[in-house]
Amino acid sequence: MLRSVRRLSYRLQRCQAQDDPDAVPLMLTFDKDDEDTLDFVAATANLRSLIFGIETRSKFDIKQMAGNIIPAIATTNAMTAGLCVLQAFKVLREDLSKAKMVFLERSGARVINSDTLKPPNPNCSVCGVMQSRLIVDPARATLNDLVEDVLKNQLGYGDEFSINNEVGTLYDPDLDDNLGSKFSELGVKADSFLTIIDDDDEDPRVNLSLSISEKTIPENANPVHLPTKLKIARKPKASPVPLTNGNTNGHANTNGLSTKRKRDREESEDIIQQDPKRSKAEIHHPNPVATANGSNNMIIADDGNGDGAIVIDDD
Repeated sequence: MLRSVRRLSYRLQRCQAQDDPDAVPLMLTFDKDDEDTLDFVAATANLRSLIFGIETRSKFDIKQMAGNIIPAIATTNAMTAGLCVLQAFKVLREDLSKAKMVFLERSGARVINSDTLKPPNPNCSVCGVMQSRLIVDPARATLNDLVEDVLKNQLGYGDEFSINNEVGTLYDPDLDDNLGSKFSELGVKADSFLTIIDDDDEDPRVNLSLSISEKTIPENANPVHLPTKLKIARKPKASPVPLTNGNTNGHANTNGLSTKRKRDREESEDIIQQDPKRSKAEIHHPNPVATANGSNNMIIADDGNGDGAIVIDDD
């Protein structure tokens, strides 16, 4: 680090001594093929990695990574980050009515465009999840306190819901063995998450994700409570499939066959009428074939001799 800084300092001093003092001050620029600047960047990157506990890299690895950095992408990222910070100021001031979605595009007349904030989509796996914080007293809080006091009494949940964490399911209507257990016994601690899934068939709520915060709560207060009142959105109901009674857009649904083809197929099936006394079956075919004597009927006679042979008499 020190050697690279010293070499770069000498280079900058020599360049300044040779140039016009009234000109714009010179600046050293990075080039992955420049040994001095590469040593400086590698040393600085590894020092920063040591500070934050990140694995250090060799100078060759850093040269490869630095060579893949495209200035245009870095500039776009810097612009986007700056726009995010400007909108974050409005969030911190709780002035959400003036906050906007800002994005970059190349096809429009303007490079930077904005749009109003959209409400959460209940069908979205990210924004469709309700987020909140749950304050618990680790010495007294039990899972039953969450189920009865918070979910059922405060939020109005019914009986059909489940509570899950990263380990698995802690509670559902068929698994109530953990109701008397404390949060600490179930592995629920500070900065962990609980997910409540409403399984109601009629009008279920969106999933509720609770971040656990531990705090000592007075004995006369509930050991589990929400810091703010929540209004949990409902999942949108799926549109019912219209009953067409076998017809679609006024046409009969015959699994790809037209009505005429279906009728022809039905008519082509043989209708067998058997007389049990005579042991003869007379087949009436919709498209009769004339026999030698001009008859349109074909007689099949079963001799009943038990050998399984069937004699067809066509005269």
